[in-house]
Amino acid sequence: MLFFEKKSKDRIVLVNPNDENIGIADKTETHTTEPKLHRAITCFVFDQKGHILITRRSKKKLLWPLIWETSCSTHPRETETYEECAERRIKEELGIDVRMKSIDKFEYEAKYKDIGVEKEICALLVGMTQSHDLKPNKEEIAEYRFVPLETLEAKTKEKPDDYAPWLIIALDKLEKIDKTAWWPSSQAEACKASNGSANLPHASTHYVDLRENDFSLDSRKKLKDYLTKLKPIPPEDVFEYMKETAKEVDEYTKNFFQKIVDPFVREISFYSPSIRMGGKRGKPKARSSIERLAFEMFSQENWIDYVMPISASEELLATSTYDIDDILDNQNLREGKPTCYAKYGRNNAICAGFIQRELSEEMIFDTKNDTEIQSKIAQLHNKLHRIIYEGQMIDINMTQKTTFEQYIERCYQIAGVFGHLGIQKGAIAGGANEEQRKATGEFGKYYALQGQTRNDFMNLISQDIIEGRSRTLTRNSFEDIKNGKWTYPVIYTMNNGNSEQKRILKKVLGDQKAKTEDLTKAVKSMVETGALDAQINLIYELAYRALKPLETLPEGRSKKYLQSLIFLVTNIEDFLKRTKKIHNNF
Repeated sequence: MLFFEKKSKDRIVLVNPNDENIGIADKTETHTTEPKLHRAITCFVFDQKGHILITRRSKKKLLWPLIWETSCSTHPRETETYEECAERRIKEELGIDVRMKSIDKFEYEAKYKDIGVEKEICALLVGMTQSHDLKPNKEEIAEYRFVPLETLEAKTKEKPDDYAPWLIIALDKLEKIDKTAWWPSSQAEACKASNGSANLPHASTHYVDLRENDFSLDSRKKLKDYLTKLKPIPPEDVFEYMKETAKEVDEYTKNFFQKIVDPFVREISFYSPSIRMGGKRGKPKARSSIERLAFEMFSQENWIDYVMPISASEELLATSTYDIDDILDNQNLREGKPTCYAKYGRNNAICAGFIQRELSEEMIFDTKNDTEIQSKIAQLHNKLHRIIYEGQMIDINMTQKTTFEQYIERCYQIAGVFGHLGIQKGAIAGGANEEQRKATGEFGKYYALQGQTRNDFMNLISQDIIEGRSRTLTRNSFEDIKNGKWTYPVIYTMNNGNSEQKRILKKVLGDQKAKTEDLTKAVKSMVETGALDAQINLIYELAYRALKPLETLPEGRSKKYLQSLIFLVTNIEDFLKRTKKIHNNF
């Protein structure tokens, strides 16, 4: 008799042999004696000595109770990456934060008595921790221990029935993988980060696999060499496309706000969205444009009906975070106009941000997409919103000493996530398969990251250089320095500058009343240490990484436009040359 008499609350992702999502099923349906192939993960967590964490399954487990298995195993949710799933579940089961890396996959089928069967495509992930003080969830884990890898290998051969079948397979896979690909350098750094920082209340980089030694002057050459092989669309045509997209999005947003009956509430709630609009022709909107391009890459339908409200939703969600951000940063101007906070007060600005966020979700359901697609997009939308505010909390605390890894994490959570998850909404609406969706997501992530790091660079450029030379950047110069933010140029200068250069920077860092002359001296110090050059190297590396996943996507107009967006990055060197020229004469 099977134990699966009641339906489980867990939903499992069904897959084909290529690990492509083909549907969702109740957990009970996937583990019967007639199982369905589904997605899973299993993890090995190591300590610094190289000992491996194994866990003994709780006696309450219906399959393989009291059997030793890997550090953690589970089933990803539909919108989770393998890494996100592993890090979430390790926290839930073991009470520790560990940065995980996916290194392989395997398919297997294993029967447990006459009770049930596992039939999975299982991703194998590895990570490291310094902590042996775990807090196991007793509903899941009876006991745990760290054992030398060679001991575990010997024990599984001596008494295989004491170990879960997926552990034995995963261990065999691990032995065949070149250890230098994941141990010890990259994972050792993750180990250190995973156990927190003495200065910041956040831990490891979860979203971006990038370290400071991954980019250099070679990153500029690498990107330029790659771009020479492409035939870009002229910049004027790219901006025209972005303006056309913006015009439709702005008009739709304006009309959508008519849902708000009270004219006073509507005025305040629409204030920030209105100042981000560009009049009759529209101001270029990169977020909306890449979502539209992702849709048009996979669908012949009119984007207005299927993805335009989603693009408007993304822009409005961003605006809602700006209203809150302006309060947190005590910012009185945005786009050269008073912020909602400055004009209507703190409480009204908070309420406006909440209203904008709720309207942004309503927009997702104002399309011709079927309910399943709308639901998937809404899940991504909510996930995006949560990650943004995680980033806001990190951003608030970046006035303390910060590492590069923490900085790039912050960049993802306040900006990269918009590109990463936002473009996937367009791809889903267009009918992209899972691999195509992931590829567009990787492009969006790195494209948005280079945009944020570019903004951080431009914040150090004087306003007279910016004006008339950038069509999309509207930040006030030196905001981040006056707010005490440890962006990468600050991190680089503090790590590499001499005592005088550090003194000059510390004098203005966090000083809202800093004089322009002192701020200019601080930027000169950054130029002298090579911090601005290092930031450009980073921007070029991110731009290059954005191009690579496009190689797997269909050829055509949309792909050409996405590639051409990267060409616009290279003009940033002109800003650096002009800045160096000014500071050489300072």
